[in-house]
Amino acid sequence: FTCPVPARPAPCRHVERQLSAAWVSQQAVKELPVARMLFSAYSLRQRMLHLLHNLQYFMVYEVIEPRWHALEAAIRGAASVDEVLAHHAAFLDASLRECLLRDAAVLKMLAKL
Repeated sequence: FTCPVPARPAPCRHVERQLSAAWVSQQAVKELPVARMLFSAYSLRQRMLHLLHNLQYFMVYEVIEPRWHALEAAIRGAASVDEVLAHHAAFLDASLRECLLRDAAVLKMLAKL
């Protein structure tokens, strides 16, 4: 088995591309006299990109990957398809919970971002 989870989930890649495009457009303005006024926008974009990279790392390498290895081991020891499905459901539940995607308050806060 190999882990089916991409290194960077698709929605995160989209946001990352948008932030990178903003960086490219800000580079064109960098030489203009208004660049000093836009420093806070540059700083915000960089902090957002940093948050995104850290969130991706946490979800993929600290939550999903260890859970995936545990799922593989559990599947090897499963005696029936029902056990495989139960292990898979437990994997999904634990992954969502540990990625903070089960808490309604956190989801509302993330939606506002």
